[in-house]
Amino acid sequence: MSNYIFTLTPTFTQGLILGQISILLLVYFILKYLFFDSKSAQLHEGSPEEDAPLFRPSFSTEKFIATAFLQTKVKKQDEEHDGDSIESAEWLNVLLKQIVDEYRCKLRATERGLDGEKVALRRIQDLANEVRPQAVLGPIHIHSIDLGASAPQFSNAKITETAGGIPQVEFDLSYTDTAFISLSTTVLFNYPFPGFAKLPLSLMISLELFSCKIIFTPPKPMTSTRQPPVTSQEFPALTISIPPSSISLHLKMTSTMGSRAQLADVPKLHELIETRVKKLISEKAMWKVVLPGMGKPRTETKEPSDSSDG
Repeated sequence: MSNYIFTLTPTFTQGLILGQISILLLVYFILKYLFFDSKSAQLHEGSPEEDAPLFRPSFSTEKFIATAFLQTKVKKQDEEHDGDSIESAEWLNVLLKQIVDEYRCKLRATERGLDGEKVALRRIQDLANEVRPQAVLGPIHIHSIDLGASAPQFSNAKITETAGGIPQVEFDLSYTDTAFISLSTTVLFNYPFPGFAKLPLSLMISLELFSCKIIFTPPKPMTSTRQPPVTSQEFPALTISIPPSSISLHLKMTSTMGSRAQLADVPKLHELIETRVKKLISEKAMWKVVLPGMGKPRTETKEPSDSSDG
């Protein structure tokens, strides 16, 4: 009896091995030429692909009506409260709107219209490619953006105290806008070898609602027995924080995955993106604003002593 696996006479073992190989090759070619991009998976910086789909969101009038209703409801809640028990946040909303508009203007490089949008698009694309995980995602190409027109709204101001007895102000914050971003990129597959394949991915993300609680905590009063600050973290500062448990985020997303054969609007992908955005906000949910005039420690300069003999 022959002990060779491959012989001129077909055997069961030989047929099984060839069958498994043919199935693996079939799966490889299906993925390679239907879902994956058939081009090289090496990273190439440059302009967006010509065939990259461009998504444009369609905003319904119901969203704007809901936004106007929410803002009207907030104003009515402030008006119904007694002025001695709660302070209206309308003045803060006016200031915040001006600040947000100033940042939008800065992002557009003070340009108006289409020229300003192009400048903002290029800056956001450069930033996105700086922070993207290069081992996972290919170059990100942004096709269109909308920076929005409104600003977050504060409401229901409440004065509470920290565990140390320091008063703090707590607000409810809500934000609805027409802001959106349309982009395309590729998901890189480096197994079984680097640059094995890349999966084209196109996304359109628009904001529906972001809400949370935001807390303003003033610095603890300095005493004469307190040691002088050593680092910038110890200087008296206003702390602005967002409790992670209070964050609520709703994004509207449209997506396609694949090259010739495409998968549209995969729920698991949308859930993953929303979860990652919420996690990123939670990780950056505390800011310290050092009080003016206290950001630098005082340094005493001494006159050089005369060491020469008199």
